[in-house]
Amino acid sequence: MITSPSAKRRSASGFSWVRRILAVLISLGALIGTARLVLPATAGPDAEPPGVRRQLAFLRAALDGGAAEDAQQLFPEGYFFSHVLYGLARVELGMREPADRRAEALHEARWALARLESAEGRAPPSTRA
Repeated sequence: MITSPSAKRRSASGFSWVRRILAVLISLGALIGTARLVLPATAGPDAEPPGVRRQLAFLRAALDGGAAEDAQQLFPEGYFFSHVLYGLARVELGMREPADRRAEALHEARWALARLESAEGRAPPSTRA
C-alpha cells in the first residue's frame, strides 16, 4: 500500500500537536512544582504553617518511642538535636498564638528542655545510649 505525501504530512502534523501538548503539560507541572518549593508555606508571621500540629504530634510520639535514642546511634548529637528541634518548633508555634492560648506550646517546650537538662541529655555523646 502506497501512501501519498500529503497523508504522511497530516499524520506527522497530528503527531507534532500531541508532542506540543505533552510538552506544555510537562512544563506546567514543572512550574507548579517549582512554585510550591519556592513560595512560603505560611501566609505570614501570625499564620500557622499548614500541617505543623500534625507533624509535631508525630514527632512527639516518635520521641516518646525512642527516636532520640535511635538518632543518637546515627550521629553524636542525635539525642540533643531531636529534642531541640521539637522544643524550638513548639516555641515558634506558641509565639504565633495569642498570649492566653500558649499553655500547650509552653508545656511541650518545657518538656523538651527538661529532657535536654536530664542526665542523658547532658552526657557526652560517646556515653549516651
